[in-house]
Amino acid sequence: MSLRAIALLMLGGFNTQFLAQAQGSTPEAGTTENGFEDIVVTARRREEKLQDTPLSVTALTGSALESMNIRSSDDLDARVPNLSLSVSPGNAASTLVAYIRGIGEYAPNFTNDASVGVYIDGVYRARMSGNLLDLIDLERIEVLRGPQGTLFGRNTTGGALNIVSRGPAADLGGDVRLGYGSDDELVASSSIDTGYLGSSGVKARLGLYRRQRDGFVDNVLTDANDDPGSVRTTGATAAVIAELSSNFTLDYRGDYTRTHAVSNASQIRAASQAVIDYFSRSPNYGGAPFVVSERYLSRLAQAGTLPPSKIIAYGNALTAEYAVSDALSLKSITAWRSLSIRENTQLDGNGPLLGEVLGISGAVPVSPYAALPSSERKQDQFSQELQVLGEAEDLNYVAGLYYFNENVSEFAPYFLTFVLGGGAALNIQPTTAYSADAESFAGFGQASWRPSSSDGRLELTLGGRYTHDRRAMDQQNSSDGVPLPARSLHRSFDNFSGTASVSYKWTPDVMTFARIASGYKAGGFNPQSVNDGYGPMKALSGELGIKADLADRRLRFNGTIFYTDYDDLQVTQFVAGSSGTTNETVNAGRATYQGFELEVAALPVDGLRLEASVGYVDPKYKEFLYRDPVTDQVIDVADQARFAYVSKTTASLAAQYQAQVGIGELSLRVDYSYKSGRYWNVLDRDSPFNAAIAGGADNDLSARIALGDISAGSGKVEISAWVSNLLNKHVIIGGIDYGSLGFGGVTYNRPRNGGVQLRASF
Repeated sequence: MSLRAIALLMLGGFNTQFLAQAQGSTPEAGTTENGFEDIVVTARRREEKLQDTPLSVTALTGSALESMNIRSSDDLDARVPNLSLSVSPGNAASTLVAYIRGIGEYAPNFTNDASVGVYIDGVYRARMSGNLLDLIDLERIEVLRGPQGTLFGRNTTGGALNIVSRGPAADLGGDVRLGYGSDDELVASSSIDTGYLGSSGVKARLGLYRRQRDGFVDNVLTDANDDPGSVRTTGATAAVIAELSSNFTLDYRGDYTRTHAVSNASQIRAASQAVIDYFSRSPNYGGAPFVVSERYLSRLAQAGTLPPSKIIAYGNALTAEYAVSDALSLKSITAWRSLSIRENTQLDGNGPLLGEVLGISGAVPVSPYAALPSSERKQDQFSQELQVLGEAEDLNYVAGLYYFNENVSEFAPYFLTFVLGGGAALNIQPTTAYSADAESFAGFGQASWRPSSSDGRLELTLGGRYTHDRRAMDQQNSSDGVPLPARSLHRSFDNFSGTASVSYKWTPDVMTFARIASGYKAGGFNPQSVNDGYGPMKALSGELGIKADLADRRLRFNGTIFYTDYDDLQVTQFVAGSSGTTNETVNAGRATYQGFELEVAALPVDGLRLEASVGYVDPKYKEFLYRDPVTDQVIDVADQARFAYVSKTTASLAAQYQAQVGIGELSLRVDYSYKSGRYWNVLDRDSPFNAAIAGGADNDLSARIALGDISAGSGKVEISAWVSNLLNKHVIIGGIDYGSLGFGGVTYNRPRNGGVQLRASF
């Protein structure tokens, strides 16, 4: 079906007679018993109902996340249309690769910005590393699709994840959870609300969290708690709200997380004959056998000399809000965050290999590719945002100023053996070392007009944002301990992004909208690259949508079609050779993305909820400029280039049933999600194993059963059990083609797993 046909179906398929019937039978929003609830979102920096927001956004409440058994940010993968979330291959429990509508970033360098912004309680989290989060104690998650440059700023060309944590309650209370699952997984969390402390106007919520799990691939060279996929996380959160007067409030949020983890198992799926011949001689020298497998390996002998990676993240945010009047308020959001990662990664999935190399006599350790145990990355960021929110007759508006400052550094030594052919090889130790700074200034504003002559049905919105970015990097890479030429790079960028939308409420519960928005992803520097940086990427998007609550609010239908044009598209490609490995980031050219999202939910009978969603994106390169390493000529390879990490189709189905059974409430939910196959690299000419390591379609089935609302003294108890990947599918969720190193490696998803949980609240 063409986009035009879908648009006609969405915007014209509800004829006048149907609208009249819907208007006559549907009470005002929020008044129908047993109908869909009103979810309040802040997708436009002010509180408003989800169904009244004229942009493509999906919101999941904390209770919905729990019923879906979503415990980590990557569990959202494919549950929301055109949303793809996965763990970066080779990164231990830290790096979230996020794509919305086919746009994202997968290189975890600390100077590479994501294309999907992650915000927690209004604070931007700049690094992909550290954003693989345990989702606990949340109020809701909002997934904003399409460019969000006006209100959320740069680096939201694909969209944004707006995460809102649970604030303190007005009364004294607490919540304790204890769970046990597969791979000796133990999860324990607790939170306590102080309620208002006397007449001070102060209330607080404190939380503690612990998760520990053995790995889910058996490494015969280590203990179970050091197997690939193992994790030990301890965290603490604090939220304090001080209502200092009737019109002045302070809201503090703090968090600390400490994680020890081993990255998911990597295994070599394809290799050149020269690489196979060379490393297969390892047992002749007393080393481990060389393993290449096209099948998932549940047991391997991965070199166990590297200690677990350590990730420490913490931050503080203070929001101050002053209500000048009922129609005008001022808000300040001040935040500081720090991230430290000592990461140890073994990327070829083999045991200790031995072989002969040039320049050294006798058998020595060799490896297709591995990180050394001294890899360190650090990041500190500070941000300050000032907002003015107001209303004036038919107009409401938000305006503000934003400042962001970031300092990052990385020291990452690697070890690899480059096979020359004919039985000869070289051991190489390249090191990436740099420090970088980023500074951003922005001013923004957006106004929405609802003329009283339309009875509030018509809304016109116009907004814009000006951004000035400064980037700097000092690079001191080396190879085999020999420093390479040092570089000190500086660049600055300016951008204006805007948005305009029009929406009309045909009835209190049926709205259509049209929106145009632009976005901008800052340029910068790739520390592993030899070029002098890359420029900004710009996006211009248009979308048409409908949001409808029908049949006494027992049927919800939300749909959007979109078309986005990207100019100076930033593309990252992994490149390897005899001098080491690099990630090249370039402005490849132009690309267009078109597609749609559809979400439907129904309450056919009391207690039963049915949900379905589908997302589709069809990307095409209009131009992809590439410098041929043989001829040194720049050529257009748009007809050859692929879209890395992009699944064209995502879909989900769910059924949830709730009923009272005497001692409590029984809840049963089954979820199915689908995501089409993906490639991990852009150009086959640089990635000879691209097809061999591609990820296939992912069909995931999960279920959860719970018996809750059980009275226990003055509190309530819930007992639940869950299972994920019920079909036990082994799906490739990440891959790296090491090019001229002669092999391609992959990581797989977690096999079928399940568990039980006891929750008590008072």
